[in-house]
Amino acid sequence: RCKTAVNSSSVPGDPLASTCRHASLFTSVSAFNNAGFALFKNNLIDYSSDPIVIITISILIIFGGIGHFVVIDFINCKKLSKLSLHSKLVLTTTSILIIIGAITFFLLEQFNTMQNMGLVEKIGNSFFQSVTTRTAGFNSIDIASINKSTALMLMLLMFIGGAPLSASGGIKITTFAVAFIFVLNYIRKENNVSVFNKEISDKHIKLSIVTINISFLFISIITFILSIINPNISLIKLLFEVVSAFGTVGLSMNLTTEYHGITKIIIIFVMLCGKVGLLTLLRTFIPPKSPKNYRYTKGQIYL
Repeated sequence: RCKTAVNSSSVPGDPLASTCRHASLFTSVSAFNNAGFALFKNNLIDYSSDPIVIITISILIIFGGIGHFVVIDFINCKKLSKLSLHSKLVLTTTSILIIIGAITFFLLEQFNTMQNMGLVEKIGNSFFQSVTTRTAGFNSIDIASINKSTALMLMLLMFIGGAPLSASGGIKITTFAVAFIFVLNYIRKENNVSVFNKEISDKHIKLSIVTINISFLFISIITFILSIINPNISLIKLLFEVVSAFGTVGLSMNLTTEYHGITKIIIIFVMLCGKVGLLTLLRTFIPPKSPKNYRYTKGQIYL
């Protein structure tokens, strides 16, 4: 059951002041499903000073973003050490990304979009934006007014996304974690890639590397196309919109009304690709090659 995330007190000018309970239920479902739809004109900016709303919605987003497998595993497991490798990796990576994202957002925006807030309010909104940026798409501050450095940081979080088997998009946090661990172990010259005393298979390592590379290439191509169609919009804003669409996040720098018809169609296409998965689409439309009964001799190249 979804608990009401927005308390019954209304905000002046709120279009749904007379139906707060319905708005609360809608917002709660939207948060848990990582949809990010808000019934308020300014999204959740009017609730930026309400800790009950900010914290409750953050919790709903986190539970919706880690996936039902992790939630069930966490409930059924009596000891944290007995959690599956998948659950450990999801929970650890999620926690690290939330903490790093919140600290970075606080440092970059404390004198910009959050300059009129108190310290506690700044911390709460930094935490909220770190949580919601990776998947849900709510905002308690004006996204169009953030610094360029903040936009780049948010793009990284949106690109990573949430966990597999969840309502989130992006390349998925396990994909990012496996690729990061692989790179770290390669630098250390370790032969085997392992985490939490478990070895990661070569199949999953290759899949994570391929997913990241294809996704990065796809976003680059789409951004290049949109920059030609929309020459009056800055490149970083277009990139932000594309990454947000790919991660099925929904955050925007207020450019939706400026889109041409073809731009909207491209953004919709990016959303579908981000939700279904690029590899899934490619494997669906590109037939696999028949297996070969022979192998070529290995050649040497310089990297």
